[in-house]
Amino acid sequence: MMKLLLLGAEGSAARAAALSDGSRWVLLNAPTDLERQLQRHPQLQAQPLAGVVLMDAQLDHVSGLLGLRDGPPVELYATPAVFETLTTELPLLQVVDRCCGVRWHLLPVAGDSAVAPFRIEALPGLRFTAFAAGDEFAPGATLALEVEDLRDGRRLLYWPGPWPLPPDHGADCLLLGDGGAALAGESAGAGRRVLLHPAAPPPAPVPGEPVLEQAFDGMEIEL
Repeated sequence: MMKLLLLGAEGSAARAAALSDGSRWVLLNAPTDLERQLQRHPQLQAQPLAGVVLMDAQLDHVSGLLGLRDGPPVELYATPAVFETLTTELPLLQVVDRCCGVRWHLLPVAGDSAVAPFRIEALPGLRFTAFAAGDEFAPGATLALEVEDLRDGRRLLYWPGPWPLPPDHGADCLLLGDGGAALAGESAGAGRRVLLHPAAPPPAPVPGEPVLEQAFDGMEIEL
């Protein structure tokens, strides 16, 4: 069973998530207050961190890497575009690498390669697929992510922006980022739909369809 813990700021929006296979966690983004989050949530301390997957290089999605600098080497999964940003314009990786070490795992979403399946060695029961999302002229700058639990076939789709969803995505849980409320009609097939950023006003419920939930800091989801 996959478990998600949504991480945000001051009890409101979610900017990151911790995903567990039951024995280890992987972080999807590293929020600014990651050190506080690690202290607040005992489940994050009880299980080892298997790695960090960066969806983009936004400051509030990556600055939490500094909070891992006193621990073991960081297993970091990101595209060439994100690695370039974090070693040039925003050189966080040099700091973390000097303190504890960074093991880089490149996700080859770049150029004409819009999809990249990958595995995280410490999470053998999960299969990950990264998709280019957002600006077609900067492939790999922003990712969408699908995670499949190979034990029961359940799937999570983390969709960070307002771009059209893939047809017949069949996700059991859909995390929707900026502008996600506009995708409510496209996401009707998902078993559970969660808006990571607050909608104003919240979208009206559709009769017969799952509620479009509002995420909050510390929200837990089981798949």
